[in-house]
Amino acid sequence: MACPYDAIYINPLRGVEEKCNACAHLVDAGLLPACARQCPTSAIIFGDINNPEIQRILNSKPWKVMKPETGAEPMHFHLMP
Repeated sequence: MACPYDAIYINPLRGVEEKCNACAHLVDAGLLPACARQCPTSAIIFGDINNPEIQRILNSKPWKVMKPETGAEPMHFHLMP
C-alpha cells in the first residue's frame, strides 16, 4: 500500500515483497532500465524531463501523469492516443 504506483510484487524466488527501483544499478552505470531496453515496441522511454529529446516526445502528443495526487518522484508520463 506504500507504493503510489502499485508496483510492489512478491518475488517468487526470494519470497519477499519488492518494487521497481528503475534498475538503479543500471542507471547508475549510464544504462537504461531493463524495461526500456527490453520493450519490443519501444513504448517505454526513460530519461530526464529536462532532456530536449524527452521534451520533444512530451510535446508531440497529449499526456497525463500517473497518480499526480501522490506527488511522487519520478513521475510517469503516459502519452495519449
